[in-house]
Amino acid sequence: HVVSFTGLTVTELAGNRFQVTLAPGATVTQSGVTSPIRDIFGFYVGTTTGTLAATNQAAPSGWSYAGPGNNKPLAGWENNNKRQALLPGNTYVFDYGTLTASSPQNLFTGIHVRKVGDDTFYARTNFAPVPEPASMAVLGLGLAGIARRRRAKKA
Repeated sequence: HVVSFTGLTVTELAGNRFQVTLAPGATVTQSGVTSPIRDIFGFYVGTTTGTLAATNQAAPSGWSYAGPGNNKPLAGWENNNKRQALLPGNTYVFDYGTLTASSPQNLFTGIHVRKVGDDTFYARTNFAPVPEPASMAVLGLGLAGIARRRRAKKA
């Protein structure tokens, strides 16, 4: 099943933290049918290959943590209390104290979604990594070097 979202963003923050935002009017399209999202009641990081090690640092109140184990390379939080789930118009931050994978290029995030009418499902989501400050500095120096070389050729 191909799943797509509007109004849902998952952003990787520095320090093994992930920000999940559910905008008002967010929808999910599953098998060609679009439905409003009622809430998100689970957030996970996993890997498609290799191993995953993670610890719980912090999550919203009422969310319980489950670490990887038993051939399930997933670690994250779940909340079945509908009053404490991530509702449209809100943002939550999930903080892994540690998060290491033997194949970091194969990491993914996943969510448990409840659509209007209480139909629930799990879906993988893509996340937008935030570049480390050192990476941004190297990129900036490289761009400055290219600009300087171009100016020198014109002179």
